[in-house]
Amino acid sequence: MTISQPSSFPWLHLTAVHEPPEITLDIYQWQKFGELRATFLMEFQQKRESYPSQKSFDEIITKFFGQQPRIEKFEEMYIGHLFLRLAASLNARFESWLRETEGDVFEYFFRQLSTEKEKLASIQTLLGSPYLADKANNIIQSISLTNNEVERFNLISIRDKGWALRYTEIPYIVGKKLSLTPRRRSAEKKDGKNNSDWKRKNPNILLRGYVFAYPSFFFGTIKKIFEHKLANEIHKIKSKDDIDLEIKKSVMKYVKKLSKEVKFLPDFKSSFSNTVLSSDKILFPQTDLYPPCMKYLRSKLEETGHLPHLHRVQLGIFLKSLGMDVDTQLHFWYETAIDNVNITFETFNRRAGYQIRHLYGLEGGRIDYAVPKCQTIISDYFCLFQNINSKILTPILESFYNLDQNKEKFDFNEVLVEIENFKPRNACSTVFKLLNKEKKFISHPLSWVKGSMKKSKIK
Repeated sequence: MTISQPSSFPWLHLTAVHEPPEITLDIYQWQKFGELRATFLMEFQQKRESYPSQKSFDEIITKFFGQQPRIEKFEEMYIGHLFLRLAASLNARFESWLRETEGDVFEYFFRQLSTEKEKLASIQTLLGSPYLADKANNIIQSISLTNNEVERFNLISIRDKGWALRYTEIPYIVGKKLSLTPRRRSAEKKDGKNNSDWKRKNPNILLRGYVFAYPSFFFGTIKKIFEHKLANEIHKIKSKDDIDLEIKKSVMKYVKKLSKEVKFLPDFKSSFSNTVLSSDKILFPQTDLYPPCMKYLRSKLEETGHLPHLHRVQLGIFLKSLGMDVDTQLHFWYETAIDNVNITFETFNRRAGYQIRHLYGLEGGRIDYAVPKCQTIISDYFCLFQNINSKILTPILESFYNLDQNKEKFDFNEVLVEIENFKPRNACSTVFKLLNKEKKFISHPLSWVKGSMKKSKIK
């Protein structure tokens, strides 16, 4: 097998978006490599969703790639990735999980690159051409921008420190983040004088087909480019009609087995008796009723435009339980998630919309999923008191429930003690008690909602 061999080991993960090489391999050997890759992805995902330290990430990389990574390890992992790519072409839910998890791994490798030269080279490898991304100064010269134009468009600083990427390759970042023209700043006093100059709302600009910005602006986009490229490769497999039927059967059998270990979508039916709230009111806009976990997920989504796959599932089912119908939820995710910038709602509805309709029992196995109980959330999804560092928990809670503006001071020491004793449900129940002046053991997110409704006198 022949794959590209860049000089820096993290670059080797970029081979995951290239055309597969010619390989002769027994299907069972191939599946073994796929299982190894899937195990690596699962462990990586578990660490990522628990917001771990850099050291714990490094331990996973060392475990699967070795202390001194060899080319053979990357080849094995790449072969395993190709098996998972085939599996993704046969199962839409698995494809969604694979794209996002592989994207997370790619982003990790990309951020580990130590120099600007390496990062730019990796982007050029990903895009397939050195002419699609480069230092801003090189692009400025290649498109023959004059010094007057550089000054006019406020590119002086970016010219020396920034990058430029071809706009056609990065539609994901366009929108509120880009300035298409400079804006005049109102006169400001400086040293007793009025000074008026050109200044845009932000230092990122689309000009002559290139996006000029500081490197940090592109970091969140690189993962999306990777996922887009990977989706295209999976689509190519879907369009093939010459894949052996026995291979398909073997792969589907593996996906079924893997689905028991990896939650592409929840397979639970909650035992909580009140999974449908008795109120006929639409409650999802009232975020003051949300338990801490759901409040955090929604605020994170609105702040960053992104949530990990299982966190999206968790929040989506919760919003459904608070009266958000499927059409409203489709538009909610379309308008909120950064992944959807520059795609039509119809395209979104065909792709990501499948997952949302699935939560309502309108696709797949036709199961109308209920909100999971807290114990399931703690073990498989996101719990604020399980997954967030206790050192930053107090300001988060104060912000969520406007406690910093409340005349009454809340002592969260009792909450922190419960967290230190690894009792997240007790910690959540303690917060509820402090907020509502009522003892209530929180074993289910909707238990919190019902208690908050009682305080707000919502029937």
